[in-house]
Amino acid sequence: MKSITVPVLIVFGITVYAAALFFLHYVYTREKENLMFSLSCVSFAVYNVYGIALYNSSTVVDSMLYQKLQILSLGAVMIFLFMLIIEFTRHGHKRTRNIFTLISVLFLVAITVMPDSLVFAHENSGYRYLHFFNVLQYGFYEPGHGPVIMVFTVYFLTAALYIFYVLIVNRHKGHDMIIGYRSTRMIGVALIIFAFTGINDVFVAFRLYNSIYLIEFGYMAIIIFMSFSLTANHSILRLKLKRSIIDQKIAFDRLEKSELRLKNIIENANELIFTLSKGFYITYLSPAWEKMLGYPIADSIGRSWFSFIHENDRAFFNTIFVKKESEHNIEYRIIHSNGKLIWHRATCTPVFNSTGDIIYFVILSQDIMESRQALEALRFSEERLHNIIENANDIIYSMTPGGTLMYVSPAWQRLLGHKIQNIEGRSIQIYIHDDDTDDFNEYLKQIYAIPNVNRSIEYRIRHNNGSWRWFRSTLSVVRDQFGRVDYLVGINQDITSIKESEHRLHESEQRLEMALDAAQLGLWDWNLYEEKVFFDKSWQHILGFNPEEVGSDYEKLIKFIHTDDLPAGLTAIKDHIDGKTPNFEAEYRVKTLRNTFIWILVKGKIFERDRDGKPLRAVGTYMDISRTKKAAEELKASLQEKEILLREIHHRVKNNFQIIISLLNLQRPGINDERVIKIFSDYHSRIRSMALIHEKMYHSSELSKIDFSDYARSIVNEISSMYLDDYKDVTMVNELEKVYLDIENAIPCGLILNEVVTNIFKYAFPENYRENPRITLKIDQTDDDRVEVTIADNGIGMSADIDIKKSNTLGLQLIHILAENQLKGTVTVTRDNGTCFIFSFPIKKVDC
Repeated sequence: MKSITVPVLIVFGITVYAAALFFLHYVYTREKENLMFSLSCVSFAVYNVYGIALYNSSTVVDSMLYQKLQILSLGAVMIFLFMLIIEFTRHGHKRTRNIFTLISVLFLVAITVMPDSLVFAHENSGYRYLHFFNVLQYGFYEPGHGPVIMVFTVYFLTAALYIFYVLIVNRHKGHDMIIGYRSTRMIGVALIIFAFTGINDVFVAFRLYNSIYLIEFGYMAIIIFMSFSLTANHSILRLKLKRSIIDQKIAFDRLEKSELRLKNIIENANELIFTLSKGFYITYLSPAWEKMLGYPIADSIGRSWFSFIHENDRAFFNTIFVKKESEHNIEYRIIHSNGKLIWHRATCTPVFNSTGDIIYFVILSQDIMESRQALEALRFSEERLHNIIENANDIIYSMTPGGTLMYVSPAWQRLLGHKIQNIEGRSIQIYIHDDDTDDFNEYLKQIYAIPNVNRSIEYRIRHNNGSWRWFRSTLSVVRDQFGRVDYLVGINQDITSIKESEHRLHESEQRLEMALDAAQLGLWDWNLYEEKVFFDKSWQHILGFNPEEVGSDYEKLIKFIHTDDLPAGLTAIKDHIDGKTPNFEAEYRVKTLRNTFIWILVKGKIFERDRDGKPLRAVGTYMDISRTKKAAEELKASLQEKEILLREIHHRVKNNFQIIISLLNLQRPGINDERVIKIFSDYHSRIRSMALIHEKMYHSSELSKIDFSDYARSIVNEISSMYLDDYKDVTMVNELEKVYLDIENAIPCGLILNEVVTNIFKYAFPENYRENPRITLKIDQTDDDRVEVTIADNGIGMSADIDIKKSNTLGLQLIHILAENQLKGTVTVTRDNGTCFIFSFPIKKVDC
């Protein structure tokens, strides 16, 4: 072993001794910095062991191994000291400490696992000589430092300088440091050692310096100084004394922390904490006093406690203060600064002296206003629920799982007549109708098996008078904590009137169904929103299809309608939807299962619309009218035959009248008597007016009515043409309203017109008449179904002596007889500015 080992061993021994002293100091003082110092000294010792191995190595491979282990031990020392400085100086750089520790550990791991070729430079390795003040010279194999060692050396030195900077900054700025001055001095000395070590490594790495003895013996001198300092200042007695002082300090700190914690609890408590003297004066109040009641604490301390509470609650405190019990709980009312009363619950604890007398009271008071209000609300809710149950129209009851009634509301007695005291404790089954018992038991099984089932049952309950009333019952199961049925709560609603209404409705539906069946009518219901049409069962009977084959789709249904009839049907529907018609009615042919068509008559009306007026639902009837259609066609054919026959009769009657007129015309030339000729002319005119009726009827599109205004115009024109040579200047004024008459009224009216107009031409305008002759014909139909015919002229006028009712002339007699007897009307004659005949008669309305 080389002589260089001796000083290194001395340094190793002193380092181990320092580590032991620091650890012993940690055992007695429990100061963590001493543990860190001890671990650092251990790392120093390990470093020296590897230094001895390095200096006695004989190969480069061994030198690389021992130098790598030296680097790891120095890294461990650096980590211990760095954590110590950051942790105990309260510098606040814990994040920096964590980052440094992580990087240092990564560095050490990298140096350990990296190949030696990256850590060391083999080209610079070899046998080296070390000199001690150029007196002694020793040789050993030294590996050359690679880039990793160089970076680690710079990092190592930078970290030592940063730690030194932290110490200086904390000491300069007066930051509170847990580490004492002596420990700080030790750390400073240790940092100086690291600084020298780093500088030495740099010098050796760059071959600027080739001796380590100064460093090694520098270690020895510094550690000897630190060891002596520890030995002189940290004897066992002092350590024990310091340990006692530390224990007292720890106890004091704990007490201080406990008092601080208690103070924080009192100051931040939501409850009011205060103390009262024996005379009931306030001696302490927690900050909750101002927050809860609004009184300033300074003005309240020293005042009587009774000035803040309700006068009726003072007796509570007087009573408990007299008793020497350990604790009392009371509820009282305290007066808020705004005058409101607030309910509090107080726990009063007396404090006794050594003789057992009460010194003062400690009181914890809690605001229970919300709980009191909640309790009051609960009481009110229970009363309201009780009132609801007592006055409810429905029966509310509870029963056991076996069906025994536990409670029934008064509605049971009101609705069923049984006295409540006779019902409770009896089974509900004895009141239920025998036909409904099985359904009720099955209902109970279902609600037992399915939790939270929400369904009801309808059954009959016997009234006290023996009758039965229908009820709809809903039961809820109440279970215990194990899920077993505890009891049941039910509500029974009297639905007897509903059931009776349903029965009446059912009977009404049956009657309606029978009536529709008797009338051979069916019902349809059209949902325009969904475009679905629903028919009753007769629809299947009429068409022969099954309901599935026809369906309810609107678009599918219209395909069954004959294409020739579909446009008219759709138009009728659209007109009703648009509001043009009050009801919908249409006739069309529908295809049956046998691929034939039948006629149906559909009637309906929209009964439901939305807010915008859009139709939603229409309901109506349908009826098979195939037989009616066939009968109507046969009747139409028969009527056409009869109409042809009637036209032929009218034509033949008209021809007969023409024959009579021709015979009169043939006879007329042989008559020389003017009076007879005049009679012939009058008869000719009368027969012509009757023939004209039959001619009009023959040419009319309908034989049941005739356009009287056209007929009257034709008669006047016929008569005026007869007198055209004598009265060329007569003006005809026609104010004719279109009026339709049957043949029974048309013929008498025609004869009256013929007589009046003929008389006007004969007598109204003599040869010496100098004014413009005018004849006015006016026909009106009044609202009361009467026809009023006015015939007036502006001639010389009829003599006032002539009374048409008593006249001997045939013409005036015909006017009177035809108007009053034949037409059941009246005739009025006025003689102002000529003659005016007005005859009025009732008619039956004739459809146009």
